[in-house]
Amino acid sequence: MKKISIIILFSFFSKIYSQTNVGGVISINTTWTKTGSPYMVNSDITINSGITLTVKPGVKVAFTGQFNLNVNGTLYAKGKADTMIIFTSNAFIPNAGQWGIINFSDSSTAYNFGTHIGCILKNCKIMYGGYDPMGLGTGAISITNSAPYIDSCTISNNQYSAVNISSTLASTITNNLIMNNGFGGSINSGGISLYSNGNNISDVSFNIFYKNDGNPAFVFSGPSSIHNNVFVNNTNSGAELILVDKKAKFAQNYVVDNKLGCGEIMYNRDTIRYNTITRNNLQGCISTIGNADSLAEYHNNNLYGNTSGMASGNYYEIANGVVRQYANSISTYAKNNWWGTIDTLKIDSLIRDYYDDTTRTKIIYKPFHNSPDTTAPVTPPTKVCKTNLGGGSIKIAWNPNPEIDLAGYKVYWHLPTGYSFANSVNVGNVTSYTLTGLSSSDTSIAVTAYDAQADGIKDQCEGHESWFTYSKACIVSGIEQTMSNNQQITIYPNPNNGNFIIETNITEKQTLQVFDLNGRLVLSQNISDKTEINASGLNEGIYNLTIKNSTGLANKKLIIIH
Repeated sequence: MKKISIIILFSFFSKIYSQTNVGGVISINTTWTKTGSPYMVNSDITINSGITLTVKPGVKVAFTGQFNLNVNGTLYAKGKADTMIIFTSNAFIPNAGQWGIINFSDSSTAYNFGTHIGCILKNCKIMYGGYDPMGLGTGAISITNSAPYIDSCTISNNQYSAVNISSTLASTITNNLIMNNGFGGSINSGGISLYSNGNNISDVSFNIFYKNDGNPAFVFSGPSSIHNNVFVNNTNSGAELILVDKKAKFAQNYVVDNKLGCGEIMYNRDTIRYNTITRNNLQGCISTIGNADSLAEYHNNNLYGNTSGMASGNYYEIANGVVRQYANSISTYAKNNWWGTIDTLKIDSLIRDYYDDTTRTKIIYKPFHNSPDTTAPVTPPTKVCKTNLGGGSIKIAWNPNPEIDLAGYKVYWHLPTGYSFANSVNVGNVTSYTLTGLSSSDTSIAVTAYDAQADGIKDQCEGHESWFTYSKACIVSGIEQTMSNNQQITIYPNPNNGNFIIETNITEKQTLQVFDLNGRLVLSQNISDKTEINASGLNEGIYNLTIKNSTGLANKKLIIIH
């Protein structure tokens, strides 16, 4: 029995410490399997043209130095969601730049979506690479005149860009988490740098760009479709773009909570449409520098709530983003956008153009939306606050969203990553909810809003669910305070023409206040448990309605349509 135990123990430790040393040229079709993992890369690897390296799910590829994986043939690395393939440093304490790059050359095999043959990175983790001795921001993944398919990967903690593309072929980069990558050198981004030309349209979609140092998307000179991405909490600008082709589209993206806003959109032959751009700091949301023959179009976006910027040289960066213009460019069209207000004087104050400085050109912004564009991503909730009720219970309250197609809200908590939580609950179309059974560590609680098309799958990238708004402590005497859950308020009809009825189950004297979306009080009166209201003198639009009584206050959304 003792002999058998020794044999089993030896077999057990042999499996733990098994590894395969690799390096040099791969000149025959080769497969790396989980049983041979980890594969220790001790020198540069080159996959010859016409040769395929297949990497199976669960394989770990560990680079022992600043070596590259050069793909002149086919790299077929297709993991699974629960057994991802890992490309990383072998260091005990890994750091960015401890290995080189995965380099797809112009002789590598482009992925064919019909035959499912060609270069692919799917369900992979690419971490701690991107070593670039020249400091040009080459990227942990470098693509030159090739078209690998990069899908459902985590590309993180690399020295410079996550992906650097210079190609006449169409690249497809979808469903990835691109996070914590370094600044991409003097001209490249911390996320994706895409330099494309020709007639093939690259697809960059359904990715989350989170906490990159640099510009998460930097798009230059070419046809591309950048859509349904989330750019959030990036250290530099949210989405710095250089678009010079009429085939370049930036649509239905979420640009939120970035340190330097949305960055720059230059050379103007582009369409920026159906994006939600909010809560960015320091710079305005959209910037343009154009040539005399250029025409920029910024339509149907939600552009509001961004922190003011500064004037610098030939540029202007304005608070709620709007546009900075170069003297030689022609008029910019920015129609049917939601500016967070319907006050034209306020909108004018957000725009720096000919009417402020005759050396600039005009920005044409009329007509504009009276409420958020519903094709753009849902806007995040506002005034989210929390009250600790004790015993592991916390009450969350928020203001109603202004979208006319709003369906409800979700509350998130426990183990926040910055882009996800462990727990969530769909609370429906209410503006308060009490969480129970919380632990002392559950201090980060967030709320999102969603529309009727949300189905629980990729809703935030699809634009059907907003990004998170984190709760802050409620102010005792302010708009954040809410009535108890057993008090009911009904408004009907809603929408209405300004004449409506308010019913409550409270018999005491109450005060009704109606605010426009600029926070300006436009109506105030006392009400009882059932009161007819005449607000027909108010303009069409969305209003925040507040009802106060001795227990606190409640907030409702009021829509007036004449």
